[in-house]
Amino acid sequence: MTRSCVVCDTPTKKTCTGCSRQSYCSHQCQAQDWIRHIIECDTPGREITTADRLAAAIFGNNEDWCYNEELNIDFGFWKAGSQTNTRMLGAVYIDLFREMGVKPRTVHKWRIEGRLYAEMLATYRKSGRDSGPNFDWLCEHPHVFDPKHQEIPETMRDISERAKLEAWRFIGGPESDTIQDLIKKSESWSQNKIMCFHFYVNMFIAGGPFVVVPEFWLAFGYCVFPDELALPARKLYKALVTKCSFDEFVVLSQSPELIAPIWYLKAWVLRQGDLPEPVILIPYGFANCRDRLELNHLMRFYCKLFKDQEISPLDLHSAAENDGIFDYLIKTLRLKIGKPERLFLERVLKTHNRFIFPKNADNETQWQYLHLIIHVFFFHHLFTTYLPGATLRLNLRWD
Repeated sequence: MTRSCVVCDTPTKKTCTGCSRQSYCSHQCQAQDWIRHIIECDTPGREITTADRLAAAIFGNNEDWCYNEELNIDFGFWKAGSQTNTRMLGAVYIDLFREMGVKPRTVHKWRIEGRLYAEMLATYRKSGRDSGPNFDWLCEHPHVFDPKHQEIPETMRDISERAKLEAWRFIGGPESDTIQDLIKKSESWSQNKIMCFHFYVNMFIAGGPFVVVPEFWLAFGYCVFPDELALPARKLYKALVTKCSFDEFVVLSQSPELIAPIWYLKAWVLRQGDLPEPVILIPYGFANCRDRLELNHLMRFYCKLFKDQEISPLDLHSAAENDGIFDYLIKTLRLKIGKPERLFLERVLKTHNRFIFPKNADNETQWQYLHLIIHVFFFHHLFTTYLPGATLRLNLRWD
């Protein structure tokens, strides 16, 4: 059976000889992906270390270090003490593996020999990266890497409750109030006011929302910035909350929630998880995908466009509104893509209004069919979550 190479999407029949699950078109692609695949392969060829797991999480673009207790202990995450520090520590390791090219085996050796912190500092200096925020954070937190430092960190619940109380006092709540007092007093708040308060809490915990929490990332406009961190928005909101009262902020936030589908698309493909918002299934071609591989391929395609900042989201939205995404990408942007990719995009992006609904279907029938699509995607999500090695074909044409 022909599959797509997990690295470059080239059609191939070759698979990993160790497990026969991952598809590769060449030894080069397999070698490139080995740092991630080694922890999944049935025959890795050597003992898997926590450094391997950390590197695999980084190259797989996930945060598995948050859920592996042994990894948390070995590499200091359990001592980080806050979500912000955890993210900064993760950024340091991303620098180490991705940017500076240090191998997991080397990092494992450093840790075993008790010189992980010293070697990390030296590596930053040798690479000329010793002037950024990640290096500064590393210099300020040596205890995170000290095996003798046994301070028990706060749990996420402790951090959340502390941030809620900080936000409560910031907006004028009594210093003597406990978390139970806050819960009781906020019971009568509107949904919008509750959302604004949680936005404040998010700012106290991490300086603002990230795309992994799309509710705030979308509602407060972080999505419109090219960089998903949206640093200008963070600075603006930080200044705003110091110059207006909380009640004024709540009033300001009550503007009509007209979030265009393009921002839901951006949030979904950047975090690459959960189910998509129904409003993006048809306009952006996902309803035309035949199976899980095509769905993931189209998701990665959009993700690359957003991350490389090759598109104007509003222009893409306008093209989708006018059923012209393919022409916009190929003729206007003049993207350089191969023939297989071009044929794939032409099929999924140029036919979404042609075949997705039955002929002469009225609005009610179209909505019924859209609900069917949503249920299929929900089943697809469950299917691929619990049977990750399987393939589910999505036959979304009206027969």
